Amino acid sequence: MAWLYVLRVSWGTVTAMATWDAATADLTPAHGMLAGPWAVGFWFDVPSTLRSKSNFRRFAAGSSAQQYRQLQQFEETVAWCARTARPRSWELPSTEQPLRQRPTVVFAVAARSSVDAANFSKSVVDACEGVLFATDASVLGVAAVARRGRSHRCGLAAAQLAPAAAPDVVAAAVGKLASQLVEQHQP
Repeated sequence: MAWLYVLRVSWGTVTAMATWDAATADLTPAHGMLAGPWAVGFWFDVPSTLRSKSNFRRFAAGSSAQQYRQLQQFEETVAWCARTARPRSWELPSTEQPLRQRPTVVFAVAARSSVDAANFSKSVVDACEGVLFATDASVLGVAAVARRGRSHRCGLAAAQLAPAAAPDVVAAAVGKLASQLVEQHQP
């Protein structure tokens, strides 16, 4: 089995994007479907160092252009992974469609990181805007699970629920999504 590691070079930095198996000719990040109380759900790994938008904003006065570029590169990688792993059955509504008619989106993020779990989900969700949902107003639930470490690798799971899903349905879906992501993704 021949493997090729695909790299992206930007601003002098090499970022791993995906692996390619010549036997299957599949150029995608590790990913899979998830079964649950949703119309469609899936997970994928992000082959890039986790970056927290919250920490960047917090220290904005002392942040450098290099830190901002790293955050941008991370968000570009997340968007590429989401676009690549997104199932064909995933509905991407228009911004012209009324919010109450758009599917409800829930997320789970799991990472091995020293970054606070409450902070790292913002970068991931923002990166998926326009790829998995029209605007972040469709995102009604997010779970972040951290395992302390310094590899800063992460995985993401996303699911679509019925439009205007009830809060108890959203909470149950987020919990199940997070549980399944932790099983699939071992950061």
